[in-house]
Amino acid sequence: MAPAGAGKTAALGAFARAWEASGGTVLGLAPTAVAADELGRATGIRADTLAKYLHENTGARAGASPGAGTTSALAGAVGPGTMVLIDEAGMAGTRDLAAVVRQVVDVGGSVRLVGDDQQLAAVAAGGIFRDLAEQGHAHGTTATLTELHRFTDPVEGAATLAIRDGDPAALDHYLDHGRIHTGDTGDVVEAAYAAWRADQQAGLSSLLLAATRDTVREMNQRARQDRLDTTGQPPAHEVTLADGTRASAGDTVITRRNDRRLRAGDGSWVKNGDRWHLLAVHPDGSASVERRAHRARSKPVHVTLPATYVAEHVQLGYASTIHGAQGATVDTTHTLLTGAETRQAMYVALSRGRETNQLYLGAPTSSLDGVGPEIHDTAVDPRQVLTGILARDGRTLSATTVVRGDAAQLLRQAVLAYEDALPVLAQQRLGLERMAALDDALERWLPGVTGQPAYPHLRVRSRCAGSTARHRRGWSRRRPGTAAPGPSLRPTTPRPPSHGASVVPPRRPAATRPCPGCPTCHPPCGRTQRRATTSTGSPTGSTTSSSVSPTKPGRPVRAPAALGNGPCPWASTTSSSATSPYGALPTTSRPPSQTQQVSPAGILMQLNTRPDSLGD
Repeated sequence: MAPAGAGKTAALGAFARAWEASGGTVLGLAPTAVAADELGRATGIRADTLAKYLHENTGARAGASPGAGTTSALAGAVGPGTMVLIDEAGMAGTRDLAAVVRQVVDVGGSVRLVGDDQQLAAVAAGGIFRDLAEQGHAHGTTATLTELHRFTDPVEGAATLAIRDGDPAALDHYLDHGRIHTGDTGDVVEAAYAAWRADQQAGLSSLLLAATRDTVREMNQRARQDRLDTTGQPPAHEVTLADGTRASAGDTVITRRNDRRLRAGDGSWVKNGDRWHLLAVHPDGSASVERRAHRARSKPVHVTLPATYVAEHVQLGYASTIHGAQGATVDTTHTLLTGAETRQAMYVALSRGRETNQLYLGAPTSSLDGVGPEIHDTAVDPRQVLTGILARDGRTLSATTVVRGDAAQLLRQAVLAYEDALPVLAQQRLGLERMAALDDALERWLPGVTGQPAYPHLRVRSRCAGSTARHRRGWSRRRPGTAAPGPSLRPTTPRPPSHGASVVPPRRPAATRPCPGCPTCHPPCGRTQRRATTSTGSPTGSTTSSSVSPTKPGRPVRAPAALGNGPCPWASTTSSSATSPYGALPTTSRPPSQTQQVSPAGILMQLNTRPDSLGD
């Protein structure tokens, strides 16, 4: 595992020399031709693409690029004692990676995967590198490079590691050093281009990056027009490129398709992602291009691109997407963000430059679709936008991970679905009339409660408690045409004679009867209580009085229970009638030392507390 700037290629070169010194051979593979070329130049080993290897060894890739058989054969290059290094493994598709590993292991070779699971992943189905890295960390088989060597300022490197981990504290470094620029979209595009152009004129290698292809195309056209304005001469011959832009001699272009048939004098070939200087446009539409050699004092590389290739696979190359810049190392970068990017994209953008890495955030465009004359605020809070990007994990999940699932995420989704469905079901059971009566009664009982910010949450809890109270007390079964006894949320209106009498629920032993709760302050506590009855001559010689319901003479009342251990403190010895939001309810009289009042202040504290997290 190698974070950006950790000296991965240097470490691979030392590893390759050590392996070869022991009598083995080393072969390098990478998902892209540009990455394979960089790996081969940096380590001195033979390197090629995964697709090329599979095509020559297994025939698994029928869609290889034209002229695939014109290069040095890789067939038979792997055997016992061969070490295959797969660079940028996080960008490899799962099927290709699995096929290569299987083929190498079957012939007796060894495989080492190299990459960073926090950088941009494969376009194809991927995620296997992330799984292997996590398993390797758990079993101690994954080696991680921790010291960064790319950055001129060590603080810059430390900030990129914090960005990699998604730590918002890393934003302080960029904000304090003026690396974050905000404004209207047009202004930040112009600012990014001006800063990039200034770095180019100062002799620095610099990248102009954007998250979308449309923005890249716009900046490419801006750069070309600025070049033409500087020369003051109209182009002699122009050619239309694949993205609809036009190019002429002097422009920077980029090729977008591997073609091994298009070869230069040094044996190199045209790759997807190569940047060229356009020398001339010929009348037939072909173009002569030049690629500067990587090594000093080397001759430039010249290639003539056919007209069909130019029209279909060549674009202006002043600016690039963030994905296309992965693996590059320059002096400075200037990146345009929209706020919808992932943490991995921002990490790649901020880890390309050795000296400085700048971000430009454009404000959303004002819309006139709204109703009313008000002007919408389009100001951008850079910390808020960038914090949102850091929280957005764009790593690809493998099929195995998706099937297995994240237990915490699945539980969270189930809880959210339950909390969303339960109030709807409760309201359907209670009906609109009872819900309206509940609102009116609570407003009369505690004026202003329905206007509190958290009242909708209290209303949800109230209707859920009301709809499930009968089920909790075991009273959910009743005969057709009869009503369930006990407190309810319906208005206190007389019941028609035809409505029927309440059904007496099956009696339980007095010592195990559940507490129904206090309807005015809290739901049933799940405790048991002893039913108070009138008796004389008890075993202890004491006398207990009967709790009589005001609506059912002679019926003992099951008093609500409070939280805590021991017998229910709400159990009473006498009862009287009181008015509450639920109508006439029995109240208890206890000694003054045991009296428990309902505090409106306490209720307001509950209204201002809303459990927004899963833990609550």
